Amino acid sequence: MIKIKDLKEVDFIITWRLLYRALLNKQLKVEDVIEYAIEQLEMGNDRIEVCEIVGLCDSDTDYLLNFLYELAKKEKSDDEFEDRKLRAVIIKDRLKIKKDNCIDGLMELTDIWLEFGCPEDSPHIIQGRYNNISPYEYYTEDNYNYLFKKNLDWLKNEIFFLKNNQK
Repeated sequence: MIKIKDLKEVDFIITWRLLYRALLNKQLKVEDVIEYAIEQLEMGNDRIEVCEIVGLCDSDTDYLLNFLYELAKKEKSDDEFEDRKLRAVIIKDRLKIKKDNCIDGLMELTDIWLEFGCPEDSPHIIQGRYNNISPYEYYTEDNYNYLFKKNLDWLKNEIFFLKNNQK
């Protein structure tokens, strides 16, 4: 689960569509969205939907999704792009700490990319998937170091791209 501060840390523009997608996919808590709406209201964004969000409680997920959807429809943002921003923040959080054990580390990297359906742009190599790498070659400290760095490089490039192509 991510927090809005995680999105701010990488200088992503927080759109209502981003919040809608995150909440819809259970990657963000209702209270975080309400807190963000309060910030927006304090900054002068007094649209009716924002005011309605501020008045919700943690159990009003369906109402919140409806208000976020209405706000998102008015934006130029795109679902796929916002999902990529969410993915980058989730992966950044998961790569904060490098595992001491290469087997645990490789399994965690694999889990991360399986969670996202092994997209084509994934930098990760999964042992036995589209390759003939043996477990003896795959589960080594050198391979873990290589793949961890490859994932970090991918993340750096992805965040750079996303930051420079926001609307």
